[in-house]
Amino acid sequence: MLEAEHLRIADAYEWLGTGERAASALFINQSTVSRNIKQFRALGDHLKQCNCIEILEMERFIHQKWRFDQGRDLRLHAFSWTNRLIAKSSFVPWMLNLEDVSVTKKPALELLERRVIDAVCAPYPLIAAADQDVFACLPLYRSCLQVMANQDCDVVHEKGLRSGDIGARTALVALPFVPQEAARCSVQLDGMFFDAGNGSKAAMRRPARYWGTPLTPLVMPGLSPLDYVTSIPYEEYLVVRKEWAGHPHVSALHRAISQSMQMALGSQLAAGLIDFVA
Repeated sequence: MLEAEHLRIADAYEWLGTGERAASALFINQSTVSRNIKQFRALGDHLKQCNCIEILEMERFIHQKWRFDQGRDLRLHAFSWTNRLIAKSSFVPWMLNLEDVSVTKKPALELLERRVIDAVCAPYPLIAAADQDVFACLPLYRSCLQVMANQDCDVVHEKGLRSGDIGARTALVALPFVPQEAARCSVQLDGMFFDAGNGSKAAMRRPARYWGTPLTPLVMPGLSPLDYVTSIPYEEYLVVRKEWAGHPHVSALHRAISQSMQMALGSQLAAGLIDFVA
């Protein structure tokens, strides 16, 4: 069997993306991470050659069960907008990713399915095609998508905007901290509302527009919503593997995240911009 610490380091590296971040999260030396990763990769190559890669999957299952049973080292991934709200709260025994590790190298749901992480706060586009036999999706909150632009953009200060006005005067740009699935969804939605030749040289010279939610300005405070209502719903969920959905650590985390967000978003909740469904 793999020692728990070796797999813990390898999973932290895969989750957080660099040896420096993994070392910081685990409070160990970066050289220890580098040495461990080399050994872990050699082991993975050997298991593949022996057609025994399922051994590694079994090890991750055992170690995840140990984390839940012992209430230690459980791993929660949250993208920047949610991470910013809950990072100051304590979610013992859960470890939250650093805010600047919003987009993982591999899809967050893949990391969850392979038991590299134990839970993820995921927007709907990430779970739209999720296997219901594998994942349980616990609702956190809902709001509506908004079209945004930089506060110094003239179109931000105008009222009664039409889709033609927005399409002709701005160009779609993806938010840098959203996962690829959400970015692709924004492109599809944008094409439904604004037929403006995105990607052309003329469009590239226009001010940027973004698809976001009432939480987006937490990460990019220079953005403001345009006076244009789409009524496109946005939902976010706490996602875990199905076998852990009723576990006390998951239930407690679900409540804690919802309570933390309600406190942080009191004004938006009062204004009806956010609706908590947990």
